[in-house]
Amino acid sequence: MRLRADDHGVAFGGESLIWQYVEWVAYWAADGADGSGRPAQWIFQVGRHPFHGGPRVEVVLDEASVPRHAPGAVGGPEEVWGRLIRLCQVRAEPRLVAQLAEHVRAGEAVDVAHGLTVHPGGVRGARVSLSWSAISGAVVDGGRVWIRQATGPDAVLYVPQQNPNAVLIPALLDRLKG
Repeated sequence: MRLRADDHGVAFGGESLIWQYVEWVAYWAADGADGSGRPAQWIFQVGRHPFHGGPRVEVVLDEASVPRHAPGAVGGPEEVWGRLIRLCQVRAEPRLVAQLAEHVRAGEAVDVAHGLTVHPGGVRGARVSLSWSAISGAVVDGGRVWIRQATGPDAVLYVPQQNPNAVLIPALLDRLKG
């Protein structure tokens, strides 16, 4: 299958999406079955709602699908995955973050990442609710998006990185707190 991604959109296999129509994004590295803790697959997804059943482009990269030493190869699977992410971060994510922030500022509660509700008063998820003043920010680390408390370095709430739009949480919280 041929992967094509540029400033206009992304296409893989028989699916394609134009960046301006992307409604959710997800990307993460999956550990291998060997127990080493090293990634064996790099997954990139973009789509339109509904998450289950809507149109999507899903790219799963590994050493077999992107051999580093093949003629004409430009990096291995992790490098190709990184380029897809950078395109998405420039072409789709700023718009998605702005739209989500606009809804929250208009007084709405929005579900981000299937399990985290962002609302005008703060965030709520997994039996934890935090006001804006109690949040210092969020980071993507170890396959999760961690929301940190303002009172210390500990995270009290996390969302799996592979959940749709989870990777938008750090930028969304920064925008709403700023």
